[in-house]
Amino acid sequence: MAAREEIERLVCGFPEAVRNRRPLVVLGAVDGYADDSSEKDGVYVLAGWVSNAPDWSQFSDAYEKAGLPRNFHMKTARRKRGRRVRKLAELTQKYATYRVDCVLHCGNYNNIVKGKIRPELDSPYFVLFYQVILATARLLDLLGSDDTVDWIFDEQGKIGLDANSWYWFIKENAPPNLKRRLGSSPIFRDDEDLLALKAADLFAWQIRRHIAYEQPKAEPLSNILYSFLGKYGVSGVMTGPYLTEFVQALNKGLLLKVDCSFFLPKGIAGRS
Repeated sequence: MAAREEIERLVCGFPEAVRNRRPLVVLGAVDGYADDSSEKDGVYVLAGWVSNAPDWSQFSDAYEKAGLPRNFHMKTARRKRGRRVRKLAELTQKYATYRVDCVLHCGNYNNIVKGKIRPELDSPYFVLFYQVILATARLLDLLGSDDTVDWIFDEQGKIGLDANSWYWFIKENAPPNLKRRLGSSPIFRDDEDLLALKAADLFAWQIRRHIAYEQPKAEPLSNILYSFLGKYGVSGVMTGPYLTEFVQALNKGLLLKVDCSFFLPKGIAGRS
């Protein structure tokens, strides 16, 4: 099956106008530690890209045309900045429209959140999932989009089927202006079939690598990460004070406003 067919299947039930603009968000999650770090120094990362089905279909076609293997993963890539990685970055830069990324330090999660919220929500990936879902919905609000969003995860990734219950918890409690943007349940696919997931894997991996390996040595951003962070979108780093408020609000059945920074085209920033 051609890779683009997997994208087309996701939107085949919609009218053409909706198919061509409905945002599909592909997300990748990673965790990790520098070789000499303790657990408190590690990070969890959830990052990905927002684009419509036609763009992701073109990405898939270009991926196959470039001869990149379907079983390519950053975790097992022998050359982390080799030709395949650079080509994947080039395709991502060309076809992904908006970025979304969130970082949670392991020490903050362990000290502030773990054991202090409902067991079914007590996961670092719920905390990231919460932030990314609401931040992306808010991003579309600021951009003036009226569309709902579909969320796509690697079925072999860090975020498992718990995401379905997390998603409905968030959707049921979200304010109306955000709830209307939240589409159906999260979609899980094999990244060897839905190639757009490889763009999310690359982005999440680049962030994690910079924080865990490069930042402690005062090394600059890689060219790939620098180019990715130059794209419009939304970023969040979940700080200790924010997480304290997050826990308090969640235990009262409330959703705390997301704490993130938006990077928008000129003239859009600050729109409510």
